[in-house]
Order: sequence, then structure tokens, then C-alpha cells
Amino acid sequence: MTIGNPNDADRVEKVRVRRHGSSEYVEHVVDDAAAAQRSFTYQITGILWLMFGALEGLLGLRLILKLLAANPSNPFAQLIYGLSDLFVWPFVGLTITPSAAGIVVEIHTIIAMVVYAILAWLVISLIQVLLYRRTERFVRVERRERLP
Repeated sequence: MTIGNPNDADRVEKVRVRRHGSSEYVEHVVDDAAAAQRSFTYQITGILWLMFGALEGLLGLRLILKLLAANPSNPFAQLIYGLSDLFVWPFVGLTITPSAAGIVVEIHTIIAMVVYAILAWLVISLIQVLLYRRTERFVRVERRERLP
């Protein structure tokens, strides 16, 4: 039995009683819409973490390839640079880009990684705040003694 639950409209409890011989079976089925909403929120935030994690990995690969002076005409390097250019573009020219002997320290890529990590945290936190629905359950247990 729930008492004073602020989310009673989100919970639907059904009770089914079955009798079999001298035994009685009582089945309580509770559909909790708030729990389903929390599951949906968890799935959405999981997908977003995956997407932002893949972006961070892509930018990290770009940074490593530049630091190792990878051959820019190599197909793998071209793929990484091509995919990451769109995400690094807003930060190009923000700072100097130190280089020596073909090794390039792309500070703008590091800044992009920090900005996208903060953006990911903000977006996912906002989704959790907007979509999370808390449930509380109060249970009352009664003990009845049989009279002799």
C-alpha cells in the first residue's frame, strides 16, 4: 500500500487474486511510468555520451597524429583529418600552432576537446534535469496475530 506518494498518477497497481484448491494467490502488478521515463533518459544520455566520446577519440587521434608528424598523404591520416576538420574549424587561428621538424602541437585541437567535453557535460546534465522523475514508495506492513 502506498501512502502520500507524490507520483501516484504515474503508478498503476493491479491486484489479481487466484484460488487454487485451499490456497489463494495474490498477484500485485505495478506499472510505474516514472521508471519507464528514467529508463528512456538513461538510454538517451548513454547515446549522447557515446557520441561525444567518439568525437573526443577522433580529436585525440588527430592530436596524436599531428604530434607524431604522421604522413598527411596516408589514407588513415587523411580520413582522421577529414572527419575532424569540421569540429576543429571553429577553433583554428585562436592560438599559435607551434611546430618543429614536422611535429605540430595543435593547441586549437586541445581547446576543441575541452570545449566539447564541457558541452557534453552541460547537454547531458540538462537532459537529466529536465527528464528525470523521482519516485518514492512508502510501504506499510501490518502484523496481525491470530487469536487462539
